[in-house]
Amino acid sequence: MRPLATEWLLMTSEQLDEAILSKAPRHTIESRLSMLEKQVCSPLVPLVRATALPDDKELASLRQDLTTLIILNKERLDKLGRRSAPLTEKHIEECQELVSALGFVSFTASSGMESEAVCASLDSAGIVDATCSEDLDVLPFGGRRLLRNFASLGGQMVLIDSARALRELQLTRDGFIDLCILCGTDFSSTLKSVGPITALKLVQEHGSIENILATGKFEPRELFHFELARSIFARSIQLPFSSRDEVRPQKERSDVLDSLLPNRKSDYALGVSQFCSGDPFAQNIVY
Repeated sequence: MRPLATEWLLMTSEQLDEAILSKAPRHTIESRLSMLEKQVCSPLVPLVRATALPDDKELASLRQDLTTLIILNKERLDKLGRRSAPLTEKHIEECQELVSALGFVSFTASSGMESEAVCASLDSAGIVDATCSEDLDVLPFGGRRLLRNFASLGGQMVLIDSARALRELQLTRDGFIDLCILCGTDFSSTLKSVGPITALKLVQEHGSIENILATGKFEPRELFHFELARSIFARSIQLPFSSRDEVRPQKERSDVLDSLLPNRKSDYALGVSQFCSGDPFAQNIVY
């Protein structure tokens, strides 16, 4: 745990928020660590400002609050540390080994190949039923069905059907790709002052990005390379598998799983393992 900023104990809640925001931009690891500091300070403020010493009951309650915060903070800091660690070849090999032990096949996209494009191509070819991803680029790559929130424990999975989306949005396939580009992709910036709702209206009215730009009403942001994005979405992909039999799940290898996850059986018995929390497909799916 980082050294506590003791001067924060004398601040009001509003002053604490202001101090945190000025210390680091939002949504960075530094800002999250600062928020954890605030959580530690909050239960201490009444104690510092009290005119009389707290009784044993109040001290016990405060001690419990701080103990809980210490545990939560350590867990959060550990998670943040893991997220900030760079991905290595060893991590990839371990993931592939785990996937294989679970009975599934895996494929590593080569340099210059988008993994979302591979998954979308397997889906459009009918070799798989859907793509599980949080990246909406699966859809302009040609994926038929996209499952989101697949790894969200206790959450609700969302199924996006691209054919249904085209019908309800009243767009052609090309118009849909242009809409995705205007909403933001990994390969191009967007138009200034154009959000998703405006982008949909513009594509429905004008049909293409070229026609939208021809009105002279909208200014591209820097790196607005929409033609490059289109070409990437249109690339043909050499499929790593040619039939559904090649990707059909096989029996788990318990001996390998036991070596990779030595605590999985005891965790499952205690009911605290997120890994063994159940089949995500057992829940209802929102369309």
